[in-house]
Amino acid sequence: MDSHDIDDIIMESLKRSIEKLERYDGSSEFASWVIGIAKFVIMEQLRKKTKNTLLEDMPDAEFDHIISLFSVDPLFVILNKEIHDAIIAAINQLSPEHQQIIQLRLFNKVSFEQISEISKKSESAIYSLYSRALKSLRKILKEKL
Repeated sequence: MDSHDIDDIIMESLKRSIEKLERYDGSSEFASWVIGIAKFVIMEQLRKKTKNTLLEDMPDAEFDHIISLFSVDPLFVILNKEIHDAIIAAINQLSPEHQQIIQLRLFNKVSFEQISEISKKSESAIYSLYSRALKSLRKILKEKL
């Protein structure tokens, strides 16, 4: 993969993370969730590149490179950092109230009930606030794409 492919993977991973942000349920680390999306994008890219290539016709170095992508690869670290940095920069552009709820929900995995107790607001108000925060975050990230 060349630097153009890596840029495409980063942008597509970021785009899909934005599109699926509402589906993040907090059951895993946020970074792990984003990396899962990035891995899927990489696998799609590999499928496209190798679709019409027979394994026996593939040079050993290229085959080894493809196999290495299925294990821990520095590319995943780079993707994670790039996507994480873009999301953090976007979060920093949100209002303090939106930043706080995103931090509590996405990164600290605090339940809506607990956030409600902490903030002294109703759960429905917290759901609405979270929804507006995600909408604002998505808008900021889409503008960066």
